Amino acid sequence: MQTQPKLKRKVPAGSPIFPDKPRLSKQEIARRKAESNAFAERCRAIFDQVAPKLMAEHYLRLVNYYRTRQW
Repeated sequence: MQTQPKLKRKVPAGSPIFPDKPRLSKQEIARRKAESNAFAERCRAIFDQVAPKLMAEHYLRLVNYYRTRQW
């Protein structure tokens, strides 16, 4: 049984990977980026509130975990 090498399709630079799917407009890209940034800000605010308490409660567990771990 003989295997044949896989053919790699050569795609010209700058051409779409999925030609059937329409490209996003500049406005849509900007909207998605703004949405992502707003979500990141909300998450960061929650993290900043919760992190100090969690670090205080679980710091020793984390230190002991890394101290006993075999690398």
